[in-house]
Amino acid sequence: MDVAQRLQTVVKASPHQRERLAATLSVSASTIDRWAAGTVTPTPRHLSALKEALADFSHPANQERLIRSLTKCLGQAREVMHKHGAASSRNDALDQISLLLTAHLHLKRNNQPGLQQVGDSDAGRVLRAAVAQLRDHMPQTAHERLLQSAGILASKQGYLAELVAALRLALDEMDSSPDWKRPHDFHEVFVNFLASSFHEEKEFAQYMTPREVVEFMVRIGLSLTPAENEHPTVLDPSCGTGSFLTTFAETYAERLEASGEVAKRERWLSHEAALHLIGVDTSERMIRLAMASFVAGGMEPRRLFLDSSIEPNGAETRAALAEGSVDLILTNPPFGAEHSRGRHGGGRVPSEVIYVERYVDWLRPGGIALSIIPDSILTNKAAFADLRDRLRRIVDLIAVVSLPPVTFAASGTTTKTSILAFRKKDGRTHGATLFAVAQHVGFEVSTRGSIRKRIPHPQNDLPKIADAIIFGQADQDIGATHRIDERAERWDAQFLTSPLAVRTGDNDAHRKVPVETVATLVAERADPRSEPGDVFSYIEISNVDGDLLRVSATETFRNAAPSRARRRVRAGDVLVSTVRPERKTIGVVPPHLDGAICSTGFAVLRPRTISPYVLAAALKAPDVTAQLVGISSGVAYPAFDARAVVSVQIDLKDDAWKDSCVAYGGSLEALELQRAVIFTS
Repeated sequence: MDVAQRLQTVVKASPHQRERLAATLSVSASTIDRWAAGTVTPTPRHLSALKEALADFSHPANQERLIRSLTKCLGQAREVMHKHGAASSRNDALDQISLLLTAHLHLKRNNQPGLQQVGDSDAGRVLRAAVAQLRDHMPQTAHERLLQSAGILASKQGYLAELVAALRLALDEMDSSPDWKRPHDFHEVFVNFLASSFHEEKEFAQYMTPREVVEFMVRIGLSLTPAENEHPTVLDPSCGTGSFLTTFAETYAERLEASGEVAKRERWLSHEAALHLIGVDTSERMIRLAMASFVAGGMEPRRLFLDSSIEPNGAETRAALAEGSVDLILTNPPFGAEHSRGRHGGGRVPSEVIYVERYVDWLRPGGIALSIIPDSILTNKAAFADLRDRLRRIVDLIAVVSLPPVTFAASGTTTKTSILAFRKKDGRTHGATLFAVAQHVGFEVSTRGSIRKRIPHPQNDLPKIADAIIFGQADQDIGATHRIDERAERWDAQFLTSPLAVRTGDNDAHRKVPVETVATLVAERADPRSEPGDVFSYIEISNVDGDLLRVSATETFRNAAPSRARRRVRAGDVLVSTVRPERKTIGVVPPHLDGAICSTGFAVLRPRTISPYVLAAALKAPDVTAQLVGISSGVAYPAFDARAVVSVQIDLKDDAWKDSCVAYGGSLEALELQRAVIFTS
């Protein structure tokens, strides 16, 4: 098989690996695609490096075999735990399994027999000895807790023997496969398997950043990090299972090897990485899993701290988080809670604000931060707007990349997030900021019952966005560039790439008009509780069928009227849901609902010069949806201010199209009238 065919096989079997190859060879992901297609031939230097990289690449079949072994063995291990009553929760199970794997991997790294290769009576002694050997390779407090856990587990000789026996097949498979020796593969095979197996544990799920996003951020961070120091200092202040740090370690090692610096690669993994990779997390469970990932990659988890990065208690942690000491921050912090600024200021503010503020403190001038953030950071007012104003003065905003809702769906959330990339100002000239929207990230998520499963998707927008950031190859398909100044009220990519932020071209100007030229936004208030009668017709969002433009109502008792039932509508009004505009929940109030009450979650438009069905159809156009999405804000349920809808540009097209809309409206109202007659007869 020639190089192009081998490259095609690798990329087709595991599309995200093109990113790894691109990072290894210091080329763009699109160059990898051209090499695979055979349209471009690698240079002799690249060809040699490509052959080496492909020879060392994980084979998907090996990963599948490891996954099957782990699936079977962890199921058997859970049965052993249940029989002995040795794990009161799945979190306890994670603790014990991560302890055993850390000890086993350390033994194998040092050419000692693995846990499954010693007698049952010796397993406890070997376990304690392996953990004791880690004393000089990790923070003291973490080692003390790990040693205590090992002692408790070793004291239960029969239980430990059964647990190791249950894991034997997986341990044998790991010992015989080269894949586990790579941090990336260990994380993908083991940690991502645990994420699906223990999906009910919210604490575990919230830390799982998809590998496609991790690799995207690592590639950009490594490419933009200043090269003044021989090895960059990398921090993840909310490290979870350590995926950012281990992926960075491997990518950096691959680059050293591709440059012919094999000795530096080995020294990096065996010694330097332990000094330059810093991880902090408040969950002992996550720190243990991160340690297992480090040991699997041949690295010492010397600077993984069980502590708070915002207000650290340990002297070791405080020393590691000295201000102005970090070259690169790669992270996905927790958000949605409030936190005190402590010594950095008074009052309580959202935790995501605190983290971003601290990133700037930790970075040295010229240092780079890439963080996943909720879109509230980019759009909301109050503390969020204050943060943006401070950032504008002290950092250069490199890029904002909007992620699709599916990104964290496997973890049980569709919270709207973005990636924020910035450089701490150091006097260099900064150009415009790239704002890009990723519609696809290489996978979809299927949900059956409570089980969520990743399904590969052929499209992934992240590689071309990375190329645009690294090589400055932005075009209209990628996003838009803007210079951020004090007049910029929003930093979200969806808005800054939307038609509201980018002026409509002259060719479309003769057709597109603002909504306010053909309709009026009305807000006729009403309180159904104070009106006569027992019931009233209430229109809520679920009563609007956006596909048919149909509006129905629910007969509701006045004394049980929802607090949002406060807006009077008239026949012919166009209702536009202000929540989740991408769903296009738009409808026309039919004659029999004249005078009904609707939710305040609607913008109510009253057409003046056109048919309501023409207006409703125009509002469902994709470019209008893009405008409404662009002006929306909020994390879990993005919404826009109803007053903004009158500024939206709509395309009224030609008379034939308008006539078809009017004809459809007439047919719909006739059916509604007939339905009402049947219902009342």
